[in-house]
This record gives sequence, structure tokens and C-alpha cells, in this order.
Amino acid sequence: MRAPCSCTRSVAPASASTSTQPIEPRWAYPKSKAAAEEVNHVEQKRIPYVILRLAGVYDEHSTVPTMAEQMARIYERDFESYFYSGSTLVGQSMLHRGDMLEAFRRTVDRRNVLPPGIDILIGEPDAIGYDALQDKLSELIHGEDDWPTLRVPKPLAAAGAWAQSHLEPVIPDAIDRGKPSFIRPFMVAMADDHYALDIRRARDLLGWEPQHRLQEELPGLVAALKNDPAGWYKRNGVTPPFWISKADELGRNPEKLRASCGADQG
Repeated sequence: MRAPCSCTRSVAPASASTSTQPIEPRWAYPKSKAAAEEVNHVEQKRIPYVILRLAGVYDEHSTVPTMAEQMARIYERDFESYFYSGSTLVGQSMLHRGDMLEAFRRTVDRRNVLPPGIDILIGEPDAIGYDALQDKLSELIHGEDDWPTLRVPKPLAAAGAWAQSHLEPVIPDAIDRGKPSFIRPFMVAMADDHYALDIRRARDLLGWEPQHRLQEELPGLVAALKNDPAGWYKRNGVTPPFWISKADELGRNPEKLRASCGADQG
């Protein structure tokens, strides 16, 4: 039996994605997941298997790249944090690492009774909207409960993302620290996609449902960022701004160092 991870973005976006919806990957990573699933379907012969399609995995110290970048932009008060190119009501289902491991355990325990070749969605059924997540992160990080988020027309956002990605090689590393632009034109096209999950199959077949909710875990995630910014940036693969790296070298409070250096550095 196999239980490969499969990003929920392989599933067509909807108000509540189900395991029976068609696979419609729209960029390279979920396309690779869909290809792996197809290999299982074709090559499995008499070997039973189960595919668990996982939502975005997070824990107390790390999260998926899209959310990590969102947290970093707000923490840094980055100019890009105030703009979004899609509906600010859409969001992505998430999955706490502990709940993921429990889903794996239950799948293995029930391997002799599960229908072979079945697909099961694993994640929190609700997805926090982008604007609501922005406001909650702002409140937890800066004590401000309303982070202004302006909607940018898609053609303008795509043009801006294209320009950023093509200009990065000529921008001195002293300015951008060699960090490529995270937002790419293909992401703009998917900005209105909403990924909530229908987890009835997980409940019925595995007796599983998430014991964690992102809304309740956010204070811990933000605390990990604020308590050790340099460590959090490293764990999450995000390039830190100058003032965080310098504060880590000097053993100083990064926010106080940023204020003394000027808010526009790094």
C-alpha cells in the first residue's frame, strides 16, 4: 500500500473540493503529483494502494511557502503585502503536521479494509480567506487588526510579476540580497482559486478529522517568528532582510535595529 502526498492544488478549485473532482493541475508541482498518481493507477497490478491528497502542511515552526512569504511580507511591512490580484475572500485548506501523521497511521491500520486505489482528501475543511488571514497576522505581529489589502487588476499584477522576475538579475544583491521574486505570472492567474475540502471520505473510511485549526494555531506560528526571526526565516526558506541578519549577528532585537537603521533598509 502506498500513501503519497499530493497537493490539493491538483484538484480543480471549488467551494469545497471533493475526492471525485477531476484532476486539473495548473502548474509544474501539482502536475508532477498528478503524474505520480497516474503511475500508481497504471502500474499497481495486484498491489493495493491508497492516495492521500494533502492540504498545505504546517506546524508550530514552519508552513507552506505561500503562507511563509505572506507572513514575512507583513512582518517586514513590505510594500507588496498591501496588494493582491484576486478575490480577498479565497483561501487554501491547511493541515497540521500532527493531523497528517495521524491520517497516515489510520490509513496503515485500515490497509486491509480500504478500497484499493481510492483517493482521500486530508486537510482542514475550511479555508481562511486571504483578507481575513492578512488581518489576523497583522493583529498578531503588529497589534493592528486591519491590514489594508488592495485588489490589483490581474493584467497589471501579471506585468509587474513578469518585470520583477526579469529585472532581478540586474538588481544589485546589496539591494535585494539576490532574492528572486516569489510571485510569478502563473500565480496571478490562480489568485481567485479557493481550496476548501470535503473530507467526508476521510471521516467515513479512516475515522479521521483534523484536531487542529489554522485559526487557532496562528498565535503559535507568529510567536515562533517573533521569538527567533532569523531561525524562522531559515526554517521556512525565506530570504531575510538586512536588518534581521544583522540583528542575528549582533544578538540584538531585530525590530529595534530596523528602527535605528531606517525602515527602508534591506
